[in-house]
Amino acid sequence: MENDTKIMLKKVILYDFMILIITLVVSMTLFSAYALTTAMGVLMALMNFILNALTTNFALTRAGNSSLPVMGAVIRVVITAFVAIVLCHNEPGNFISFLAGYSVHYISLILYGVTGGVNKKRE
Repeated sequence: MENDTKIMLKKVILYDFMILIITLVVSMTLFSAYALTTAMGVLMALMNFILNALTTNFALTRAGNSSLPVMGAVIRVVITAFVAIVLCHNEPGNFISFLAGYSVHYISLILYGVTGGVNKKRE
């Protein structure tokens, strides 16, 4: 795996866990019934991000395997949809909290970009 990708993953994972803790604290105080579903949304988004980075990096380093990112995307969508369906089967309100948690992951991506991302010396 490329060094830049490793650095990016480490920073985004760190931001995600900080945001996850904040999200858990806020959701436990405001709507405790949906706190775990919200946390599951954040964790699913993080898992999707990591798997996307790994499959894309693998496809780029192994020439000729262009179907891997597409297959990886389909598998990730199916897994996420399955988890969302299981979580929302008995309680439709869980869908909103799962989606909110999933969307919170994008804050960590914004933080990564704002803080400079991967700093690379230009030659």
